[in-house]
Amino acid sequence: MCKACDNGAGSAIEERSATLLMPPDPSNPDQWDEMPLVPVELLEFAGEPFKLAYYDYESSADQDYLDAFALLTAWRAVHALALDGQPAASKFLNSPKGKAVDIEVADYLHEVHTSNQIAPQPVPTAALYWQGPRMAVILSGKDDEMPFAWAVLEDQEPLGVAVLFGFWVILWPFFDESDEPEKYETLKRKCFIDWNVEIMAWQRR
Repeated sequence: MCKACDNGAGSAIEERSATLLMPPDPSNPDQWDEMPLVPVELLEFAGEPFKLAYYDYESSADQDYLDAFALLTAWRAVHALALDGQPAASKFLNSPKGKAVDIEVADYLHEVHTSNQIAPQPVPTAALYWQGPRMAVILSGKDDEMPFAWAVLEDQEPLGVAVLFGFWVILWPFFDESDEPEKYETLKRKCFIDWNVEIMAWQRR
């Protein structure tokens, strides 16, 4: 992202993200209970349901801000990975689908920058809440450190990008999940089982 758009669109989107992701006092469990989090069984693992939560704001403006933040974060991540020479990220961005999506997202962010208006994101991206402090400790192996990681997940082809930070995971499929539900199941397992086992192993080095 160029400096002007980063200062404009990036700042406009990010300035409200913290207040939408967490309550005024994150250490207060009661305030977390008041957040608009909707539990969802994302997949099954070892015979048990694997649950996370989606944000579901009544205000479309609030939801649009949060969705825009998820898209901005995922889009930055895939470009950062490509700049670092990650083959799957480069493969996606250089594919016809990747080029089309990249232009669509860039146009969207430019519109945010020039109009100061947050609109619904052009491609589906999910921001998920992952069990709060308990999961952060499990992943980082420390009670005073937040986990942070990003990766392009693949299975013979790039499937999507995942970003883990603190209590949250952003997952951006590189395909329409409603058209390819089996591929989406594979992506979820790659993200929430395989990738996070790798993260835990890396954090404990």
